[in-house]
Amino acid sequence: MTHPMTASACFQIGCTDQTVTVEGVPFDWSSEVGDRDSQAAFAVATWIGENNASHGKPVTLIWVEAGPRKVAA
Repeated sequence: MTHPMTASACFQIGCTDQTVTVEGVPFDWSSEVGDRDSQAAFAVATWIGENNASHGKPVTLIWVEAGPRKVAA
């Protein structure tokens, strides 16, 4: 069973003082796959890679938050 969630996270870019924070990334959390925070961090890291938000540099997680995805009424 999956649960629709939204993730926000902040990552350090490379070995610099620069960070990238991304909010509102949708993902589906499956407790059978692993813990929610790990899946949330992966969803945001994937978004960063797909959108070249770290300019090709590696990223290191600083913080992550996840919560239920809001459904429009």
